[in-house]
Amino acid sequence: MSPKLQYTNPALRQAMIGEMKWWVDSTSIDGFRCDVAGGVPTDFWVDARTALEAVRPDLFFLAEAEDPGIHAAFDMTYGWELHHLLNAIAQGKQSVSALDAYFAKNDSLYGPGAYRMYFTSNHDENSWSGSEFERMGANHKPAYILSATAEGSMPLLYSGQEVSMKKRLRFFEKDTIDWRGPSLAEFYRSVFDLKHTQRALANGPWGGRQTKLATAGGKAVYAFSRTQDTNTVVVAVNFDGKPATVTYRGLTRAGAYRDWFSKTPITLGDSGRIEVPANGYRVFVR
Repeated sequence: MSPKLQYTNPALRQAMIGEMKWWVDSTSIDGFRCDVAGGVPTDFWVDARTALEAVRPDLFFLAEAEDPGIHAAFDMTYGWELHHLLNAIAQGKQSVSALDAYFAKNDSLYGPGAYRMYFTSNHDENSWSGSEFERMGANHKPAYILSATAEGSMPLLYSGQEVSMKKRLRFFEKDTIDWRGPSLAEFYRSVFDLKHTQRALANGPWGGRQTKLATAGGKAVYAFSRTQDTNTVVVAVNFDGKPATVTYRGLTRAGAYRDWFSKTPITLGDSGRIEVPANGYRVFVR
């Protein structure tokens, strides 16, 4: 049983902050991931952040929490709600229309300055609920595309995803990953290159706002665009086992685009059609 620390004790607070300072001073780390951060008073994290930034102003703080208020001290929080929603959509238990309510809620509660860590797998989900293949099946790729390109997203890649790891790793015990598995490295590399090179997908207030494209493609198809300055990214994902034709309208920057994955040119009008493969995705950049 873990001891319950008394954060009302000023001496304990100073001792805890002192330990965090040691890591910054002695190892030159540039950030902290704080486990079960919501179990500690937020005002302690604010004090710790203030004290540590006096030593290193560019520190990055990730909270294992999903509380808007904790962003008073943290740059990024976990996006469990979207993760569980994507599980349900991938399994056909929810329509993609539920994404509208999620993104509206997230925008209202968090605002553009809050980073959200989105994912299709992590150590808790893999060990207790199964790999992305177990939970999402053939829809693990469109789920990851959406996780990586949504507004505010800083995507996570968990150990073994790049080699199609289908097993549940033992929790808090040594386990092995077969790195000879079917490679998805090129897929994830392309997604990260997309994220890093397109200004519209930048994090926080530096990226473009997410605008849903009014679509007719069934309950399994979702499409949106993001624009920042002269850069626009159009994303369409299909969680159905059959190819889908997305009839869209409302694209504000029509013109010449490039398919990010196939590298082929395409012209998109302010309204038109996008063919999306079964359990697949299309991403266009301009």
